[in-house]
Amino acid sequence: MKTQKQINLEKKNLWKFVKRQLPNDWDKFDIEGNYDALLNFSENKREIYDKIIQQFPKKKEEKPIDYPKQQLQEMEITIQELEIEKMNKFSEPNKEIEEYYKPIEEVIEQMKMGLCHLAFIRGRAGTGKSENIGRYLGKYFNPEDIIQITDVSEAFLYELFYKNNNKIFWLKDIDKLLTETRSLLVLKTACETKSERLITNYNYSHQKNLPKAFIFTGKLIFDYNEITNITNRESFEALISRGEFVNLNFSFEEMCDIMKKICDTNDIKLQVTNWLIENYKFVGFNQFNLRTQYRAFKWYEYAKIKNYDWKEYIKNKLQHNKTQTQQTLYTFIGNKTIKTTELKKILIRAGVVNTLRTAERRIQEYIELGELYKVSDNIRDFYVSLNPILNNAIGKLKEIVER
Repeated sequence: MKTQKQINLEKKNLWKFVKRQLPNDWDKFDIEGNYDALLNFSENKREIYDKIIQQFPKKKEEKPIDYPKQQLQEMEITIQELEIEKMNKFSEPNKEIEEYYKPIEEVIEQMKMGLCHLAFIRGRAGTGKSENIGRYLGKYFNPEDIIQITDVSEAFLYELFYKNNNKIFWLKDIDKLLTETRSLLVLKTACETKSERLITNYNYSHQKNLPKAFIFTGKLIFDYNEITNITNRESFEALISRGEFVNLNFSFEEMCDIMKKICDTNDIKLQVTNWLIENYKFVGFNQFNLRTQYRAFKWYEYAKIKNYDWKEYIKNKLQHNKTQTQQTLYTFIGNKTIKTTELKKILIRAGVVNTLRTAERRIQEYIELGELYKVSDNIRDFYVSLNPILNNAIGKLKEIVER
């Protein structure tokens, strides 16, 4: 957790950044209300820049950030082609498992047939979404025709599309591109339903070696978990309406079935998986996925080598398997339940937020993202907790009361 001295230093440097961006209007920007102590300095700086663009429209007319050549090269390195060895051979999975991912295959097959050039594939992390996108891309396309993108700025998007035109772009977990107004404008033209999709570079005049416009013929697949902080909802929904939408949404029972089928005839893996299912309360629904299952297999192996009780070892690992946000919140409330009014006060005293309104909004975001758990919504001021076991306890208590 940051000390108050670190927080004050970051705010001081962010003030300098705001003054450079808004030399005449810097005093109109609320740095205190937009600072997030749970983010690092670079993340705060990026968030604040985005909010400046939204709050001060004239800022959009200014020359975009001119990235140094070295930084552009580093960004280009992150735009990697899929690993050829993984894509050259399409492996047939268990037929019963494949039925769960059939919607992904269908939309990629439509791309191959020229019936679709845009797809949004959404699903919780750790459900096999990205793995199966890669498998089916390997089945229907050549590896050299596929570009995998995990991080790219809106300023680099035009150049990326131009230099790799007519290819399939697999964009993974790039929430910023789908929430940034400028990048949405480029994506909307790239994803038009017209026969000719004309993209212009009027926002990228500093890229003098590129044409002013070109016809884009590429195909795009957006692979993401959840999109938050959408500032331009209308543009975002307009973008989604241009393509196919696949929502890979599995229930708890379906996730259990997939996990069991993955084990096939391996008795040890099946034993570990059955234990995970029976004790999923130690995981929490958001972490109950294939990634957790894979880690549990490795924890089992380690426990056997060290002569530990593997069940107790895995249980202990799961209870401490918290996200960065949960780890920060743990320092404030531990595993106990707490009133939201009390948590608001704690967040303000710790310097995480500055107002009660911001604290209330932040807590609601934590709940929606699964960082906190709502224990009860039957009373005006409900309780929250980091411990998912409490949800089961409250549920059982309600059943007893209802009887």
